[in-house]
Amino acid sequence: MPQKKFHVADLVSITSGRVVSPRHIQAFYDVVDFVSGQKHWTHQLGRAAEEVVKPELLRQLPWLANIEPPALKSEKDVNEWAESVAKQYGEMHAVVQMSTGAYVNRDPVAELIEMQGPVEGR
Repeated sequence: MPQKKFHVADLVSITSGRVVSPRHIQAFYDVVDFVSGQKHWTHQLGRAAEEVVKPELLRQLPWLANIEPPALKSEKDVNEWAESVAKQYGEMHAVVQMSTGAYVNRDPVAELIEMQGPVEGR
């Protein structure tokens, strides 16, 4: 199984559902796409992270459940928090990709249409 190392703040962004990585939304794309083995559109990230990737990360690294980030209001707060959590838990952590076929992504256009609901006049 392929594995890749991610910054602890990238991983906590997924497990907490809050963007606490200095890499912002890119951390979501990188972690969700790697762990699931599939590419996602922006509107799919939340569902894939919550339903599939978060449980997988917590299975592999259960101690992530103990990290609850505070409200971070500025870029400086995010960077300082990421630095402090890296000192406490270690900066980089290896994550193993899910096996092929363990997760099947949904069609991004169909999912977007489903999220929007019916459009009047069509």
